[in-house]
Amino acid sequence: MMRKLGILFLGLVLFAFASCKSVDFTSNESGAYNMAPVATKDFTILGPVSLTATDTTVVSFFAFNTTHTGSTVTAALLLEEAKKLGADEVINVRIDKYDNHKESPLDRIVGYTRVVEYKGYALAIKYGATIQGAAATNATSGIGGSGDAAAGGLLGFLPF
Repeated sequence: MMRKLGILFLGLVLFAFASCKSVDFTSNESGAYNMAPVATKDFTILGPVSLTATDTTVVSFFAFNTTHTGSTVTAALLLEEAKKLGADEVINVRIDKYDNHKESPLDRIVGYTRVVEYKGYALAIKYGATIQGAAATNATSGIGGSGDAAAGGLLGFLPF
């Protein structure tokens, strides 16, 4: 009887350690930045712009109530910050997500708090004159703008 109890206890301990999960996740959240068009205007770099935001999720006992507070960093927020410097646009946008949440099988029963930190970086630029010999284009036409359809189909590079 004692041996069976010891094996059962050992099995429960192994299950508890095997089901725990640690996450130290960092990713680039900027999206389809490879689709950005090449600027046909001369520009001056005004300087770097950075933002930090925290998003907190609190899940109560048995997940009866979930509360989100805070926000994320977006390219639009970086552009708003750059406009304070007198910029026309931001380039080299990078948004990182830092999530250090440790998950366990009991999270949904006892509740948990998850804190995700977002850090955004970009360069603020001010456009000058159009480069000689280049046609002026809409600087945002490469990402869902109206220039995509005219450039040869969906997103400007697919044949349909």
